[in-house]
Order: sequence, then structure tokens, then C-alpha cells
Amino acid sequence: MRGRVALGWGTALVVLGLLWMLAAGMRAGRYRPGWFDPDDGPPCAFTPQGCPADLEAALRGLWWWVGAGGVVVLLGVVLVAVALSPEEPPSFRVLPGALHAAVTGLATAVATGVALLPALFLVLLGEHLLPGLVLAAWLGQGLLVAALHAWGAAAAPRRSWLVGLGVSAAGTAAVAVLLFAAPSLWGSWGPVMLADGAVVAGAVLVVRIAGGPWTGRRPAAPVRAGGAAAVLAVLAGVLVGLVASQRPDLVLARPPSRPVPVAPEVPSLPPPTAAPVPSAPVPSTTPPAPVTADVPCAPADLRLEVGGFDAAMGARAASVQATNVGAAPCWLEGVPVVTLWQGGRPLRLAVEPGSAPTGGPAVAQRVGVAPGGSALALLTWRTYAGWADAGTPQAVTVAVDPSWDPVDVPIVPGSGPAPFDIADGGTWAVAPWAPPSERAEGD
Repeated sequence: MRGRVALGWGTALVVLGLLWMLAAGMRAGRYRPGWFDPDDGPPCAFTPQGCPADLEAALRGLWWWVGAGGVVVLLGVVLVAVALSPEEPPSFRVLPGALHAAVTGLATAVATGVALLPALFLVLLGEHLLPGLVLAAWLGQGLLVAALHAWGAAAAPRRSWLVGLGVSAAGTAAVAVLLFAAPSLWGSWGPVMLADGAVVAGAVLVVRIAGGPWTGRRPAAPVRAGGAAAVLAVLAGVLVGLVASQRPDLVLARPPSRPVPVAPEVPSLPPPTAAPVPSAPVPSTTPPAPVTADVPCAPADLRLEVGGFDAAMGARAASVQATNVGAAPCWLEGVPVVTLWQGGRPLRLAVEPGSAPTGGPAVAQRVGVAPGGSALALLTWRTYAGWADAGTPQAVTVAVDPSWDPVDVPIVPGSGPAPFDIADGGTWAVAPWAPPSERAEGD
């Protein structure tokens, strides 16, 4: 009877703690701009009560509420473990270890695939929801593993619960490491499901090899140790292979040193719904006549800078401006190589074909630049809002074309330390050089 009461209290604490963390996370979402249109400001600005005077202090305070909910959850987990019976169930046929591991791995992989979509939605609402999401994933998967372990290994309820928690922790940690190393995998769930299922299956197999029971005669200790080591080595190889397939710079090669631009080979994070490229009204004045130039621009002929930041409906734009400081006309052609740096390292950004300010595809052309005149290359991206690091200073290097050496390019003052609200592993578009008349007035 006491065991049932303790089990009920433990379960109630787990549920209460998770709901507490969810409420704190949703409250924090009121104090941050929405991911779809951050230009509108935080939702609290549209309520009669308004926003707190110090939003950052309010958000820091909510982390204490999130932590308190997490402590309640962990207390409930311990109470459930104490309440469960340590006695083995009546003996019945035990599944072979390999079959037991395969069934568990497959079941958890399917459950992970089903849970990823709501998990992605919650993450976009704000980082305060992330700890509760991780705890819920750990416990939900642990409950599934525990149930399958009790069925497949004929283990005691307490042992099954502890095995479920341990195995689930390994699978959840593997998914967290994979998503942290390659954020683009939020849009490609197959590798995530494979990683979780493989790690869970391997961990179950290690438990069966090391601790039994096993069908037939139990293997000797050296055999068990060797088998467990082999399984762990295979799991490590699977995880390294998955990370290397998305981030070869982390596993297979050293990252390039500055100022060599990074090749845009990483798949992009899933951006929000597409929106038109922001642009101001097209000027009514007659565009200047094309400049005739016979020679290409040399590095000494140009002064480069980044500016013209613009935003609308979650879309972002800026431009690289090349001004001719020489004494004679020269021409530019093609697409510049633009590298965004943050915290002293290049962000790995997938590069898409650039677009014209009107939203159509940009066409590469030879652009003549008169002395004192300029040419522009448009940069466009979708805001990554809470994913982006807004505090670490950014820098830009530009190679006017792939044959040039990249040079440091100043970002116009007043844009903040990190004006490009884009995350590592994200996507932007770089347009070819164009006359300034093709950029909307006012940028």
C-alpha cells in the first residue's frame, strides 16, 4: 500500500514539475519577440499590463522558476524509483538480447520521429522551454525503454526503471550532441532518429551483455566485457559518422584560418515561411546611364563596406558596396565571396543564388563603376531570431570575386555588435554585383 502511495506521489511530482516548467517557459515567451515577425516586439507590449521595465531581469528571474520545476521533476523520479518493487517477476521466457535491443531501438526511433515536430515548435517559442523539453524527452523515452526491458528481460520494476532512465539518458545525450554539432539536422530527422535508435539499442545490448539475464548459458566475464566494448565502439562510429556527414570540419579536417572564406557546404536550418525580400519604393528618378569601362577593377581601386540594413515581415537584407576610389572607370562582374565571422571564427552558412530587390532572380552582369561611383551586391536572409547570437561581435570579409584574396570590410556604425541575425549552419543569399540604381532607395 505504501509503495502505491509513494508511486502516486512521485508521478504527481513529475507531472507537476513539467507543467511548472512549461508555464515558466510560456511566460518567458511573452517577453521576447516572436520568431515569425520579431519586428513587432514582444507580445507583452500588446497587453493592457504592458511589459516589465527590465525585460532581461524578468527573463533571468524566470530561469529560477524553470530550475525549481526541474528540481521537483527529479525528486519525483527518485521517489518513483524508491516506490517500485525490487522483486523479480515470476520467471517466463526471456527474449534474446539482440532481439530485445532491436525492438527497443526501433520503438524509440519511431517515438523520436513523432516527437520532433512539437519539439521544434516549442524550441522556437523560446529557450526557457528547452530544459523542460529535454526532461520530458528523457522521461518519456525512459518509460518506454523500462516497459520494454521489463517485458524483454523479465527484470524487476525498479531495475527496469533505472535501466530505462540510464538508457534514455544516453539516447537523449546523443541527440543533443548531434543537434548541437549540426543544427541543420532539425530539418533532416532521419539521422536524428537513427542516432537515438542506435544508441538506445546499443545501450540495451550492453546492459544485457554486462548484467544479464541472457538466454542460455551466461557468458564469462571477459566475453561480456569484450562484447560490451565492441558495441560501444560501433555506437561511437555511428555518431562520428553522422556528425562528419554534416560537419566535416569538426571531424575530418581543421577549420580554415582567417581570412580564407568557408565553402558553403552545410545544409541550412529550416527558415520560417518565406516572405518577400524587404525593399523600399523604387526611386522615381531616371537611373544613370551605364558606365563604360575597359579594365577590371583592381584591389587598389575599391573601397568596400557593408551597410544598407533593411527588414520587413521576418526577411532581412543588407548590401556590400564597392566604391571606385581610382582615377579611371573600371568594371566588376560575378558574385562576391562574403564570409560572416562571429567570435573570431567563420559562420558556416549555405549560400543560395541572390535575388533582385524586387524579389526576382538576380542576373550576373558586367557593371561599370565610374570614379567616385559604386556597385552593390545584395545580401538577403530570413531572421533566425532566438537562434542567433546577438551579443558576440560580428565581422565580414569579402573577396570581390573568387580569384581575389578576401579583405576585412567595415560594417556601417549603428548596426549593433551583431547586425546579421543569422545562426551558424543557416542560409543566406548573395547576389551578383549590380549598379546602385538596382538597389531600392533609402538602404
